[in-house]
Amino acid sequence: MKRNAVIAVVAGALVVILIWFLVLYKPKSNDVSSTKVAVSNAQAQQQSLVATLARLHSLDKERPQQQATLDKLNAAIPDSPGLADFIFQANTAAADSGVDWLSISPTPPAPGTTGGPSVIVLNIQVQGGFFQVLDYLNRLENLPRLVVTVTINLSAGAAAGSAGTTASTLPTATSSAGAPTLSVTLGARMYTRATAAPSAPGAAGGTVTPTPSSSATTTPTPPAKSTS
Repeated sequence: MKRNAVIAVVAGALVVILIWFLVLYKPKSNDVSSTKVAVSNAQAQQQSLVATLARLHSLDKERPQQQATLDKLNAAIPDSPGLADFIFQANTAAADSGVDWLSISPTPPAPGTTGGPSVIVLNIQVQGGFFQVLDYLNRLENLPRLVVTVTINLSAGAAAGSAGTTASTLPTATSSAGAPTLSVTLGARMYTRATAAPSAPGAAGGTVTPTPSSSATTTPTPPAKSTS
């Protein structure tokens, strides 16, 4: 009888323990595990957000430098041909270096050979002493606009381009120091992000030559005779 009572008590205790485990302990344990996983995920997300914030702060500090680089690139290869600005810069460089800037002949923008920016081919003629020409080439290279010199042709004497004359028929010119004056023809290239328009047959770029300004002369028309 006592044995059956002990068995019944033990069985009842096991049932109570089983009910406690299934009803109370296991759900709480699952909740704790889920909470731990949620906390771990939140910590990982926080670390990712902190790293992203640090990266954004670093980019913000570099923004002025990046903007300056972008402005420099836009000036080197603008989104328009910008020939007027370049001619002004080239003329200023010629005046500062002391050479005589004779002419510049740009072509219309043409498509790049490798699918890059459009290409403007330049033909520049200048005249001056050796060191003046060298200074002009250095100034041309340091312009904000990217100018790539492809060919340089040098000849001693006055430059060709005058009406009815050539370089071989003109007398040799000399600089103030007694050194011969150099006539230089530069073949160069500029680039633009502007879309190159298809050129018409026979179309070519014009030549810009600095000339003193002159006023137009008009001849007055005599008044008509009146008849009575």
